[in-house]
Order: sequence, then C-alpha cells, then structure tokens
Amino acid sequence: MHGMPPYDYFAIPPPEGRIPIHRTDVGTLILADLIGARSCIFVKDEKGLYTDDPKKNPEAEFIERIGAKELMKKDQDDLIIERSCLEILQNSQVIDQIQIINGMEEGNITKALNGQLVGTIIFKN
Repeated sequence: MHGMPPYDYFAIPPPEGRIPIHRTDVGTLILADLIGARSCIFVKDEKGLYTDDPKKNPEAEFIERIGAKELMKKDQDDLIIERSCLEILQNSQVIDQIQIINGMEEGNITKALNGQLVGTIIFKN
C-alpha cells in the first residue's frame, strides 16, 4: 500500500501545528496490523537499517537482523523507520517482523515477497 493513508486513520493530534506525531511508517504498520499481516515490508531508498545514517556517516555498519527490544535499547539517533514502529511491532498480536528493503535495487521487492533475506529484518522480540 502507499505509505500515506489519510492521517485520520491513525493520527494523534500534535501539541502544536498540523503535522501529526505519527507519520507514514506508523500508519502503514498499523494498517498491516489491522488486516492481520504477519510481516510488513517497508520499501525505502537505503539497503536497510544501519548503526547510523549511511548518507552522513560512511563508517555506519549495516544491520541484517535485530530484535525490536534490542534496537530500542541501542537508542540510535537515526533510524530508517519511525521509532514508534518498534513499539507497535512488539504489541502486535499478528505481525512477527518488519523488513526494510531498498526499492531502488531491481528484484528486491520480489525477493522479499518470496521470503528471501533482503535488507534488514526487525523481529518482534
């Protein structure tokens, strides 16, 4: 699905201004949870999750698999998905994992849909 569902589906009114606290990643994950999806694939313009923003820090290390709890404990300054997604994943009764892939690389979406390890897997625990 497109990452920009109507904000009214999942928006919490912000203390100031009009931009909701939760954005497109949270909305997509909540909708995946509502339809009973076992996983949610985020198509981004990066390979997946790194220890830092690889566009700013070429020394950032790629993370292939990590648990949501462990990732939250790391308290990284920069994540490729909204931090709230980690809490939603842990509280979901149906979603087991989030997969982040680079949609700019040909074949990655098909590989991910076929269950191949592409990008980063963030699992529930």
